[in-house]
Amino acid sequence: MAAYVIGIPSVTKTITIHKPGREEETLTADIRVRSVDEQEALNKKQNKEFADRLAKEKKLREEGKPVPAERNSNAHVREDILSLGGVADANGNDVTVTPELIDSIWQDPFVYMALIRAWGEVQRGVQEETAKN
Repeated sequence: MAAYVIGIPSVTKTITIHKPGREEETLTADIRVRSVDEQEALNKKQNKEFADRLAKEKKLREEGKPVPAERNSNAHVREDILSLGGVADANGNDVTVTPELIDSIWQDPFVYMALIRAWGEVQRGVQEETAKN
């Protein structure tokens, strides 16, 4: 058994991508672990944004104006994706992962959902072996 290490800021998580009609793909993501205080601040911010959005929508409805579609903001999750590993080009050659490449990969809906799920598991402290079951 290892001793508790203070200040571990991130966890490396294995991500499996399932795209229809393709072989399973795997990459790793180094994901920042938010402290309890950071989580609480994020929850308060999101709750306030939600309440503000509801109030704005109510006002628009009362005025008979159209209500714009809700935009899902997971910018905080993208901020916590520190690096990715196991990324290759079309020829199978490893590529250097930059923040711009992570932003591009983030736009792939299959990777996006897998990273959102992995981020949630990291923040909840789910062990990788448990998360797979």
